[in-house]
Amino acid sequence: MSGPRRAGYDCARAVCALTVALFHYGTTCEALGLHGFSDKLIAYPGGTWGELASLVFLMLSGAALTCGYPAGHFTLRRFYQKRFLSLYPLYYLAYALAALWLFFYFPGYFNAATPASLLLSALGMDGYFSYRCAGSYILGEWFLGAIVLLYLLYPLLAWALENKFARAVVSAVLPLASVLVIRHGWFGIYYGIYGLHNLWLCAFCFWYGMLLEKAHARFVRLNRLLPLAGAALLAVTVFVPLGINPFYTMLAGAIGAFPALTGLGDALQPCRRLTAALRWIGRQSYALLLVHHVLFQQGLVRLLGAFAPTPLACLLGLCAALALARALNALYSVLRRAMRPKEVSHE
Repeated sequence: MSGPRRAGYDCARAVCALTVALFHYGTTCEALGLHGFSDKLIAYPGGTWGELASLVFLMLSGAALTCGYPAGHFTLRRFYQKRFLSLYPLYYLAYALAALWLFFYFPGYFNAATPASLLLSALGMDGYFSYRCAGSYILGEWFLGAIVLLYLLYPLLAWALENKFARAVVSAVLPLASVLVIRHGWFGIYYGIYGLHNLWLCAFCFWYGMLLEKAHARFVRLNRLLPLAGAALLAVTVFVPLGINPFYTMLAGAIGAFPALTGLGDALQPCRRLTAALRWIGRQSYALLLVHHVLFQQGLVRLLGAFAPTPLACLLGLCAALALARALNALYSVLRRAMRPKEVSHE
């Protein structure tokens, strides 16, 4: 990714990562009986902030891949190799550190683990399939499992994006399947999974991001209209009580939020310091999604009794999560450099 879209993606990535982290800060406070300010971090009249941001993340992933890996310009081997390296090494490092912490400080934490749950953890799918197989899910998000599945599907979707008939079919089937998922609880082989986590709906969000990236490259006028229309749609779903299924409002809000955030990031490019800050947060976003659960849950448990969920405490918790994410990225970089084969001199 290069040019103005990079700034737009950084803005969306940073805002969504912070939103998800704050959402789980709030849910952790509520689970510990610490009510008050934290409830504002969880929900708005039409849904929950965490689910809204996660759906935007899926759209962002589809758009970013379309920009970086257009159909016909990559090999399957190279694509899957790079996707594996973008997800799993950092995930394994974070999981190992969290597992060691829990093993020594909470003996018996993994007593409920089974071979199936450990396998899902090794694949990064334990959060996504936790409704079926719990036991060793300790960090990350359901979002990670959805992304793994969507990465597997991406080459097929990229081909469909460039084929008019296939594009029309996918553009019709995925929204229809999403409506069935929301309205009728139609989960197919994923029966029992939470509606917004269903692969049909995740694939629709991913595909929507792909379509917007393609439209951005072809229709310049849309680049000005879509952010404004998206912001208006987001405002309606967030601030106006619509009295409908919240799944619809969250999905509609995400459809509006994605072009609104990317458009905002594009517009903010002259503000170099702000753009740099958003880019920095965006770079920590994956590590932040991996570690914030453990930090909030374990940290708040230990502070219970001398802790109040105030805006200042929330800000400090978010800063601590970002610092931990940066430390994890730094440790990973050190280990990667140390494991890199050294060049042999043939003098």
